Amino acid sequence: MKSSISRRSFLRAAAVSGLGLAALGSMNGCASSSAGASSSAGTYIPGTYSASAKGIGQVSVTMTFDTEKITDVQLDLSNETASIGQAAGDTLKQAILDAQSSEIDAISGATVTTNAVKEAAAKCIAQAKGQSV
Repeated sequence: MKSSISRRSFLRAAAVSGLGLAALGSMNGCASSSAGASSSAGTYIPGTYSASAKGIGQVSVTMTFDTEKITDVQLDLSNETASIGQAAGDTLKQAILDAQSSEIDAISGATVTTNAVKEAAAKCIAQAKGQSV
């Protein structure tokens, strides 16, 4: 006994399946993600934390936290090029405070310094969240 399916039935089933997959895909976009949460605002252990990273020279970052946010950022860029890395210090500090994160945009011309500051700031944030660095 041979069973056949009409073209109309096939297209209807394909359309319903496609809509179902689209609905599942759009729901996935609403799922929470922990990937970006590690460096964004969250619950912190109040205090002051310090970390360093390698830029052109050694870069040190000291950050102060209350339970909900980053309240202060101090950068020691004395080992960086004065006209480039050191000059970017105030902008980097403000960017971290505004973003409440180590994920900030690089400063053109001071990419190496920016990346070192981001790395050290991420370490400070991890410490403030009680994570080992």
